[in-house]
Amino acid sequence: MSSSPESLPIAHFVNLGQVGGIESMMLSVARRLHPDRERAGIVLTDHRHPQWLEQWPAEGLTRRPQKRWGPLRLQEGSRLHTWLLRGRLLGRCGRPGAALLWGLWPNQGVLRALRAEGIPICYMEHGSAWRGRPGGSLARGLPWADRVIANSSAAERVLRLGWGLERPASVLLNPLRPEAAPPEPRAAAPRRPDAPLRLGLVGRCEPFKGLELALHAVRCLRDQGVRLTVALAGDGPERPRLEALAAELGIGEAVDFRGNVADMAAIYRELDLLVCPSLREPFGLVSLEAQSWGVPVIVAGVDGLPETVQDGTTGTVLPPELPPSALAEYGVATGRLPRWVYDPRSDALVAPHGVAPATLAAAIRGYAEDEPRRQAHGTAASQWAFEHFHIDGYVARLSALLRSIAPGTH
Repeated sequence: MSSSPESLPIAHFVNLGQVGGIESMMLSVARRLHPDRERAGIVLTDHRHPQWLEQWPAEGLTRRPQKRWGPLRLQEGSRLHTWLLRGRLLGRCGRPGAALLWGLWPNQGVLRALRAEGIPICYMEHGSAWRGRPGGSLARGLPWADRVIANSSAAERVLRLGWGLERPASVLLNPLRPEAAPPEPRAAAPRRPDAPLRLGLVGRCEPFKGLELALHAVRCLRDQGVRLTVALAGDGPERPRLEALAAELGIGEAVDFRGNVADMAAIYRELDLLVCPSLREPFGLVSLEAQSWGVPVIVAGVDGLPETVQDGTTGTVLPPELPPSALAEYGVATGRLPRWVYDPRSDALVAPHGVAPATLAAAIRGYAEDEPRRQAHGTAASQWAFEHFHIDGYVARLSALLRSIAPGTH
């Protein structure tokens, strides 16, 4: 394999056994980093979710198990595991120029093996800083990182405020994935005056997504006579409870639970407005993707979500003022929320707060009743997404950061 900067070999550590924003982002970026065998890379994952089979990049990316040997699951960091891992890393593709950790930290034995082989370690923060615990893998792993990249300014601040990170870190905002975007900016699709507002909710059915708050907002709007339908794309452990809540609120016929959706572009094309009421969101990829289709967004002003929106121009940012003590009243499983989130207004870590359903409802109604404003925001949103988050610029900057730590390339 060539050692030129354009063909830097990379070993990607990621868990493709699950479906989420990190995994879809990794595959989209890898497709451009490793388009062919001349610019090959390795992805180390023990599982591959069926959804990723159709989206697997071209022949430039080779998948190898990280902790499995045939049917056996090896003890991570053991002698046998380390020996096999070195062989998988140093196979026909040659020594990787860097190990790119997509939001996870391998065992210390794996990190020692990477260091022993002279493979620099680059950690990508995509949300682990919110989930990690003192003394856990993140705390143990950060000292090993030769480079830390955060997917938002919020993520960089959480690493510093919550984990005491002192070394320099690079902020590289997530890009717009072409797989989920139109080929070019587009104007917002007009909405017929007699048609219901088509509202979108996209994300895993987890407590931190705040989907319960959105369902209560829909109930408020229906009580006010606002006609709307809801497409909820995503799956997860909370889905049965969310379906039950929708039925209890009397809005079950208006909410279409789609489950995991491989073709997200098809979802965005049918929306008039997207709501992202998350209580925790390191970046907010769905906000960016929806905007690329000319769909204005309403987001909670928490963590990295405000970094995806031009408030008042491409969408609306709402303050999360509902205290933790009130979240349970709306059905949020507070026992499964993170211990803290980042508040951009105070530049501090705080307990998770939510946007009140009445506040969400008022913002949604504002778009439902002002079609010129909705179209203006949607059209500006598409331009914003393409101008500031193009994936080519992201890949170029990521490549430069990796080359800065790869042996013999700087």
